[in-house]
Amino acid sequence: MPVCIPSPATVLRKTTFFCVLLVVFHLETYNGT
Repeated sequence: MPVCIPSPATVLRKTTFFCVLLVVFHLETYNGT
């Protein structure tokens, strides 16, 4: 396996986690306002 190319599963997990953080951040900001 090429080291420079991460596994799709890892990329999917990181991307999903990042998206969830963004959603939570926006929701908290909206509720706070």
